[in-house]
Formats: sequence, structure tokens, C-alpha cells
Amino acid sequence: MTDKANAIIESAIAALRAEADEIQGKIAALEGALGASAPAPAPVARKAATSSTGGRRKKKTTAKKTSTPKESSKGDKLKEAANKRAASWTPEKKKAAAERMRKYWAERKKAKGG
Repeated sequence: MTDKANAIIESAIAALRAEADEIQGKIAALEGALGASAPAPAPVARKAATSSTGGRRKKKTTAKKTSTPKESSKGDKLKEAANKRAASWTPEKKKAAAERMRKYWAERKKAKGG
């Protein structure tokens, strides 16, 4: 990122932190009004804005798992699941569902006055 973009982001972070501090103060005032019966909130830990990376986090790299021929891939499992779902609709069930929907929409149209 450019220096200008970094400056904009840093100023936005500073503004958000100031707003968060203001909100924490308001929360504390309201809790004080409730009395000592309300538990105190845990303090919010913040990371320092400056670091060796200039405020940017390093991208974590992870090793990618390679599948062996014995393992079935996620795509295969999805296809199997889709086939199981599709197999549950027999032609008779499809025809019956279509007829129910035709009847339903005909009644809706009649009730609407059309």
C-alpha cells in the first residue's frame, strides 16, 4: 500500500479507538448508575499500532492438504448427496406436486378475483 493509504487507515483506526474509549466511558457511567451489583467489564487488550511490519500483519501460510487416490474428494461427496436428493423425487411425486401447485395457484387467482 502507499503511504497515503497507510495514513488514511491509521487515522481511521485512531478515530475508531477514540470512539471506543468514549463508548467505554459511557458504559462505565451507566454501570456506576446501576451500582456495584453489575460486574465490571474485562479490559480490552489492544495491540500497539507500531510494529516491525509498520502496522500490517503478515500473511499466514499454511500447507495445503493433498488428497490421496483412496480419499474421496468433497466434490464427489456433493455429487453423491445431490444424486440422493434427486432420487427421492419419483415421476409420480413430481406429477403430484405439480398438480398441487396448479391447484394452489388457481385458488389464489380465484380468491384475488382474476
